[in-house]
Amino acid sequence: MTNIKLKQTTPAMVSLLLMELTISFIGYRKKREGVKIMKIYGNGSVEKKGKDKYLLRVVVDHDETGKPVRASKMVNATGKREAERKLRDWISELEAQAAQAAKTGNKLNADTVTLGEAIHEYLDFLDETQKVRPHTIDGYAKTLAYPERALGGRLLKDITFADMEQFYRDMKDHGGKDGGPLGANTVSKIGTFTNAVFKRAVQLQLIPYNPIANACPFKVEKPKKTIMSEEEVNRLIARLLEYPRKDQATAMLINTCCGTRRGETCALTWQHVDFDHHVLNIVQAATQISKAQAESRNAKSTLWLDKPKTANGTRSIPIPDVLYEYLLTEKEEQRKRLEYYGYYQGDDTPVCATSTGKFMQPSNMSKFSKTFLIDNGFDPSLTLHSLRHSYVTHLLDRGYPPNQIGQISGQSPLVVMNTYGNHRSEVVIKQMATELNSMMYVETVS
Repeated sequence: MTNIKLKQTTPAMVSLLLMELTISFIGYRKKREGVKIMKIYGNGSVEKKGKDKYLLRVVVDHDETGKPVRASKMVNATGKREAERKLRDWISELEAQAAQAAKTGNKLNADTVTLGEAIHEYLDFLDETQKVRPHTIDGYAKTLAYPERALGGRLLKDITFADMEQFYRDMKDHGGKDGGPLGANTVSKIGTFTNAVFKRAVQLQLIPYNPIANACPFKVEKPKKTIMSEEEVNRLIARLLEYPRKDQATAMLINTCCGTRRGETCALTWQHVDFDHHVLNIVQAATQISKAQAESRNAKSTLWLDKPKTANGTRSIPIPDVLYEYLLTEKEEQRKRLEYYGYYQGDDTPVCATSTGKFMQPSNMSKFSKTFLIDNGFDPSLTLHSLRHSYVTHLLDRGYPPNQIGQISGQSPLVVMNTYGNHRSEVVIKQMATELNSMMYVETVS
């Protein structure tokens, strides 16, 4: 087994979400040979595997005997029609990947390419295709800096499963600050993104198969989200209505009353507030990017306005009366504040504008909300995103169907149930227990 010595490093780690397609290959899997996705044959197939579970299959190649080689993917779908739509989307994505691989595959030589070069090609691919947001790519780069420092000079074709297993153990033992241990959550993220680099290399035909596909660093349990009770939500709203910093109070009120994501809140302008119909129109989201990314995009600032996070993100959200009355007053007060400092309020002025009329940075919004919640006696584990979780959970508690909740939260019904269904409040659980007790009883016979 190869011994790997790591340099002592202190990079900052951020929470990341992998946006890479996961494919399990059938046929060559036992031989550990990778499938070269060069052409999609036929229209694929859909097979029901359980409740809301469907297996998608497409023929992507043929072996030396002419036998079809298939790629497969398990998806969640409410019915066969939705599964077939996801199959078509998947085929389109595979074809796009094949085209991209044919276009860029000649940039690297399979015999001489190193892991470091493969990492940079992967990051460039994400940036060019805009598969993820700019600030997320920065996070990917910070995470992939770990394997690049340790193994970046190694030839990609020579890296083995044993190498990566040893690398993960060394990272956990002394990959952190001053040679100390590195958290299992961080090591798990490193493994996830390194695996994505190798899968990309298979697509580019730089290596015949992914040797680290089953190298599992560490399993990390997701922390349970803290949900505010309805009484706590109302207490929070009362405190925010009294808070003097209106830009910050407005942002938290919108998140609390409408369940928006922080980037969506920061990107709201007055033209997105429909006072006639009592709705917020979510059409864009704000993300923070580096100065280098701002220069490459000819952006005037490091705050980037983009489409919402998900395909369902563009939506209209009803405004509760307490927020409606507040926004009516706040719009006029904001106009006076901006005029005092020599600025003009227009339809494109941010709802949560700073004193100079600019968009609020999402990171500043998170910092303020954390401090505000603690200073006002709320659970220290609450975060800004807890407000969104509480919003959706209380809608579920009140009996609204997941499809309707998904329409205003910007998510699919399955995500609503799988993500928020296990947050049901203690009050609802007690009500369920009471109703079950009334349903199930034994009559005594005298």
